[in-house]
Amino acid sequence: MGLLTDLLTRPFRRQVKDAPAPIQNRRGSERIETTIPVSLRKLEMPPFAGSLINISMTGAAISLHGWNVPVPVPWPTELLHGDELALTGLLIVPLNAWVVSVDEGVMRVRFLLDSTVRAQLHQMITNLAELK
Repeated sequence: MGLLTDLLTRPFRRQVKDAPAPIQNRRGSERIETTIPVSLRKLEMPPFAGSLINISMTGAAISLHGWNVPVPVPWPTELLHGDELALTGLLIVPLNAWVVSVDEGVMRVRFLLDSTVRAQLHQMITNLAELK
């Protein structure tokens, strides 16, 4: 039962072949600096507050609020490259993403977009760019 239970309860992590290694400035689309508050969500975990540092059509950098609190360690700081989560507070629907890296209170994510969400994100980024 131990092996079967381990397999069935193991959290999903994107395969390494699907998740390229983190490289600074890898995003191919323009980044827009912003400070929009977001909430990080993951199955069976409480929401966690953060703020966007920047966003593009392919991903975002998120400042994690309270990341340096020693006990208990905030769950987002324990996420690994390829772990999936959702961002809420940006669009009408949650924005699904996978973790590229977490370092010194900054999480970098890559978005998983369908055509509807891509259109909403494009409109939001266009609106942000016009404000700058």
